[in-house]
Amino acid sequence: MAHAEAAAQREPFASGAERGAVLALAGVLIVAALWAGLWSLSFTAFEPGSDEGVYRHYMRQIHEQGLSAYPGLMQEFISSPERWTLPPPLRVLHVLACALAARVVGPSFEALLYVSFASHVASVLANFALSRRRLGVPRAALLSAALACSPLLLRLGVLPLSDATGFTFGALAFWSFLDLLDEPRRARWWRFTALFALAIAAKELNGLLAGPFLVIALVEGRVRGSRLHLRDLLVALALPHALVAALWMLAGWSPTAAFQVLRLVLESTATNAYMLEHNTGPWWRYVADFALLSPLATALALVCAVVACLRRTSFVTRAALVLGAVLLLEASFFGKNARYFPLFELPLRIAALELAWFVAARSRLAAWLALAVLAAVAALDLWDATNTFRWLHDPIHARLLELRGLR
Repeated sequence: MAHAEAAAQREPFASGAERGAVLALAGVLIVAALWAGLWSLSFTAFEPGSDEGVYRHYMRQIHEQGLSAYPGLMQEFISSPERWTLPPPLRVLHVLACALAARVVGPSFEALLYVSFASHVASVLANFALSRRRLGVPRAALLSAALACSPLLLRLGVLPLSDATGFTFGALAFWSFLDLLDEPRRARWWRFTALFALAIAAKELNGLLAGPFLVIALVEGRVRGSRLHLRDLLVALALPHALVAALWMLAGWSPTAAFQVLRLVLESTATNAYMLEHNTGPWWRYVADFALLSPLATALALVCAVVACLRRTSFVTRAALVLGAVLLLEASFFGKNARYFPLFELPLRIAALELAWFVAARSRLAAWLALAVLAAVAALDLWDATNTFRWLHDPIHARLLELRGLR
């Protein structure tokens, strides 16, 4: 299905020379972004009393005591009210990745940084590898370049937090789900189930992706039909949650400790002074924040959403727009901070690229103008990531307005 759909669209850059030019442009942007990320690692500021201090504590305990330290981390969190507003030890995959890094460079803040940056690099490469069959190599390369240059993702990739890891596995789960819808073979079913479980184990908020995935499957069932049975779909969405719940119980060596941690995290949001002051607002706060982070890309994505209501778009674009819309609905019930839901970057970049490609298909001149716009968007994003947001640690709304000179 994916090949037939791609073939039905006119390819703007058909010749080898044109494709080479697009790939060269994308390659330059990716290398520049990753080099900027490496440069940023050297002056990243650490705040031991903040989230990174908690991750370093988890990493040190696992590094020194092994996996046997995990039940103690769970109980420590439960018995310490001052920790309830900080990262919980439920992000098992990220904590274990940091502990592995500590075996190489020691249990330092730098180990946390290296895990985040490696996650960002892996995200850029994985999104290219998994999207090229659907988008074609030139578009997949430009998508990876856009993600590499994203101010939010590049900043998260040089911060000692779990968000870059969570984004990477969330994106992997998205692309594997599209593969499952296309051809619901048993191998693809297990691959999606495993990647979705890893995404939740990296960051528990990724469990909310079950909602967008369900709606994507229902929409595609009506638009083009689907061979994925409803029972198989529901099990594929439920099983990862069950596997992660079992992992949590095993890590805490208790059938209830992990769920106590989860309950305390959810309940603490109602009394968290920092969250009440900085991370509340209307449902459209995420749209505003991403417009502050990446104004041109957000504008292109919003235009694409309008165009998608007027004409049929590709499978990938429909899925991306549904992902963004349903995730926006779900996120409205949680704190409003772009760092909590970096996966918004994926539909935003896919939609912006779709609009540019729609224009590019009109003529050769339009194709080169569209490519110039995409290059300008990526270059501006990279400039903002390394200058405007160079010292950005937590992308709260007030801070974004301040850095943009709007307050």
